[in-house]
Amino acid sequence: MTFAHPFVLLLLVPLALGLLLAQDRRAVPAGRLPGGWRRLVAPDLHDYLGRGLRDRTPGMVRWCCGLAAILVIALARPVIESTDRPAWANLAGRVVVIDMSAASALPGHRLRAAAIVESSMPVPVALVATAGESYTVVPFTSDPQHLGRYLQVLDTTMMPLEGRSLSSGIAHAEALLRDGRVRSGLIVVLTGGQPPADRVRPAASGTRRAILLADANPDRWRETGRRLGAEVLDQTDSATVLDGHDDAIRDLVRTSDPDSTLDLTPWVLALAAAGWLALFRRRSGE
Repeated sequence: MTFAHPFVLLLLVPLALGLLLAQDRRAVPAGRLPGGWRRLVAPDLHDYLGRGLRDRTPGMVRWCCGLAAILVIALARPVIESTDRPAWANLAGRVVVIDMSAASALPGHRLRAAAIVESSMPVPVALVATAGESYTVVPFTSDPQHLGRYLQVLDTTMMPLEGRSLSSGIAHAEALLRDGRVRSGLIVVLTGGQPPADRVRPAASGTRRAILLADANPDRWRETGRRLGAEVLDQTDSATVLDGHDDAIRDLVRTSDPDSTLDLTPWVLALAAAGWLALFRRRSGE
């Protein structure tokens, strides 16, 4: 079971603290009645009724807090995801753009690209090599071995045009996603060193873009990231980027294929409603 809005569960923390504080206090001091009861009840009965309310209130507080916790869980929207994998074709895709301008950095880029491929399955992945121009190394595929074979032989000598144009790599990746009609895309650029002198600004899109740097200060790349429409991160943060895309894919699956998940929210709300009815019935009986 997962939650569509997990951060809502943080509301359980102040609820638990309030319950602990309520347990340390006497709900109704002996001899005192809440509201205008003191004017309606004879003074000789104040102590008796006050003690009765004091004995009943802690259980009532726990019951109400329990019902409030159930409502918080309902707001978090618990769902059970289907074990059947969705058809990923045209649903989601990732393009890894490898900067081929520096031969010394290429082995590290290959290792990082291989790790991204392994973590991405079964989401289709495409490989793009970029230098002065950009080229498709492998189109979208869910075969990690096929991607791995091309990564092993990838070399800077294969690039027909020298140079460094990350904007060309991003534009090429956007074209692959557009031609594949991918609904949720991610572009990961593997690069490092100094920011490129290229000032071309690729067209904006709804695709998430991330620049993963190797041996470079992310602060020097902030302006380049803004120009390319990409967030700038260290290569060690690749898991964060992939996890964020996984969340977007799950949301897309839920909205596009309602049968892929079982929403437990109505059942949790029914449980809360039954609890409130039992609470009122108990009070009426008293």
